Amino acid sequence: IQNIFTIVGAGTDTSATAISFTLLQLAMYPDHQQKLYEEVMKIFPEPEPHITMEALKQLQYTEMVLNECLRLYPVVPIVVRENTADITLCGLRIPKGNNFTVHIYNIQRRKDIWGPNADSFDPERFSPERSAGRHPFAFLVFSGGSRNCLGIRYAMISMKIMMIYLAKNFRFKTNIREEDIRFRFESMLRIKGGHMIQLEKRL
Repeated sequence: IQNIFTIVGAGTDTSATAISFTLLQLAMYPDHQQKLYEEVMKIFPEPEPHITMEALKQLQYTEMVLNECLRLYPVVPIVVRENTADITLCGLRIPKGNNFTVHIYNIQRRKDIWGPNADSFDPERFSPERSAGRHPFAFLVFSGGSRNCLGIRYAMISMKIMMIYLAKNFRFKTNIREEDIRFRFESMLRIKGGHMIQLEKRL
């Protein structure tokens, strides 16, 4: 029971924060917003969507948008790990028992991995063609290995469902530009001043 409480509790704030970053990106890039909206309406055309796991799997572009936003704005930007055995890293021997700070925010913006425009929003990075051959730990938003996030599937399902209802009912607008964003690196990634988004009801 305590584990379930942890997953649901931790998943609520983290997923909400991820959706806030996603809405901000869609507000800044109306073309991507329109493409996501068209996909949602194609799969869920009815006013009250009938959501199934099979239907959620069809939201391929929506998932690409979510992944790209998580890449640029990892909800947990830094994690700490302890090595349980002696290791050699970049020629340096490190005895077991040392703590490592893994800066996920920086890893997911490395130009040698993600290309010269690594700081820009491009959901197509997560297309099957462009993802082929990419190192499995280049995308660490849910951490990796044996200590990865228990709620990966729960988070993606809940975020897709939120995006279905938000995209069907609202347009997102903002005056914020990428160069205006200033971060607060806390236990979760925050924006100074908050996500200034306007919602416009779709008719």
